[in-house]
Parts: sequence; structure tokens; C-alpha cells
Amino acid sequence: MKKASLTILCTAIGLVAMPCAAQTFTYDCDTPGGHFSKLENVANGPDYAITGEVDPRRLYGGSDWLPTALISLNSADGRQQVGIRLLANRPETEDARQGVVRFVTYQKVDSAPQEGEALATVSLGTAVPFSLMLTEGEAIVKVGTVEKRLSFKRGDKPLARVTCSSGEFVFTNLAMPSG
Repeated sequence: MKKASLTILCTAIGLVAMPCAAQTFTYDCDTPGGHFSKLENVANGPDYAITGEVDPRRLYGGSDWLPTALISLNSADGRQQVGIRLLANRPETEDARQGVVRFVTYQKVDSAPQEGEALATVSLGTAVPFSLMLTEGEAIVKVGTVEKRLSFKRGDKPLARVTCSSGEFVFTNLAMPSG
């Protein structure tokens, strides 16, 4: 599994003299069926945001887990969460390179998941720009040209997170400001 801390990553590649918040990178989140990978760090304010492009490339079968990815910002206590979820049907083969992925909003309020709203549907191999930004009291979720606004209690030091399971989702120009 690929796990990394953006703070360690920035230090390791010698960017200590420059603010890490300004850096973008690629995260090839590639996990076999029934496994997951995550990248997370404490988001740096005042602009709490995750931006980049995601390219869903492969879907893996062979487990009960559905291929999925999640780009999210979470309150420090874990009770509030807002994000963009990528969902696909379980493929009929072990390694599918054809299919579609649906983008939907993801929100958890007081630890209770809320119904997601559809944002887009794309074929595998289609890179899609996204952004997830927090302001005081709301989240702005954008996939391609579709934008949704959701209420959100940010709190102090939200956690930025990118996860995936049972597939390959390549995140490019990924910016997850850390503090």
C-alpha cells in the first residue's frame, strides 16, 4: 500500500525553503481488489482546498469491494466530512480497462453519511479536473464544469485525504496544502 505524508514528501524532495502548499505532485493510487490506499495530511488555512485532476484507469475485481476513490476534507474530530466520490461497478474480470466511473458528492454530517448528488460520469482513461474548497460554513465541490455548494462545519485543522480501493486512479497536479 502506498501511504505518504505530504510534509515528509516535501522535506524528502528538498522543498523545505519553499512553502509546501504551492507544490503539486502526482499520486498513482493503484490498489488490488479488496485493498485500499490513502494519502492524508492536516490542511493548511486559510485556504482549505484540494485541487488537481483524476484519471480513473483500471478497475480490479476479485473481491467484494467496489472500485472507488474519495477526495475529502474532514473535521479534526471526524464527525464532518465533505468530498468527491468516484464509484464504479465491480468489473467482471480481474483487471478491467474499460467501463465508466461516476462522480458524486460525499458528505457526512455529525457522523451520518448523507445522500450524494451526481456530478459527472466518464469513461476509464478520461482525466477530469476537480477542486474541493472550504469556506466558513460551506464547501464548494467542483468536477469539470459542474459545481455544488454544501454546508460544512469546518472547525480547526481539517484533514485533507485522498483514498482509493480496488482500482487505479491517477491524481495529477494534486495540491493538498499542509500545515
